Amino acid sequence: AYIGGASDTGYIFSVPSAGGTQNPMAETAGYNPRFITVSKVGGSDNLYFIGDDKADGTPGIFKDASGAITTVIKGGDPQAVTVAGDGTVYFLDQNGSVQKVAAGGTTATALGGSANNLPVSFPAGMALSQDDKFVLVPVTDPTNGQVIARIDVSSGASTQLAVVGLPKTNTEGGGFHRAANADVYSFVDTGAGSTGTVYLLK
Repeated sequence: AYIGGASDTGYIFSVPSAGGTQNPMAETAGYNPRFITVSKVGGSDNLYFIGDDKADGTPGIFKDASGAITTVIKGGDPQAVTVAGDGTVYFLDQNGSVQKVAAGGTTATALGGSANNLPVSFPAGMALSQDDKFVLVPVTDPTNGQVIARIDVSSGASTQLAVVGLPKTNTEGGGFHRAANADVYSFVDTGAGSTGTVYLLK
């Protein structure tokens, strides 16, 4: 899936994995979508996206399951979202704090850890480890530059992971993604002379 559309409110398109014609997902029109992720919850693929409620314009996180959109949470200004296999939703708020919404819940609580005291890279990105035990977020450390904060979702404890070959002067990663079936992560260095470099974290 990807975001596009001719109107200011946008919509989301789907494209077959083998390539082919893009198909607009009509139910997403008017939500002004700006971040999407697909997660397998309960054995089914579900699309989650950040957008604005069509009724009142309030920013939030929404779920699209088989063409039916439901609201996960509204309010604040979410920047990135990732979802565990049990339906637990993790997102970055406008302050770079990692928030958690329990499966089926409607209230967000802050996930503790030192990562929340460091500037988060924007465009923001985040990912879960394959076993859903850790949330990983690119952050900027005053001494080490761009690092990846790995936060234990149970305890909130955070550790920093360095990226081989990444200059300490880099402070902005462009998004952050995990491979489908492995704990391999990638992001783009947006400050590399405007040309960019793709980095891998294994």
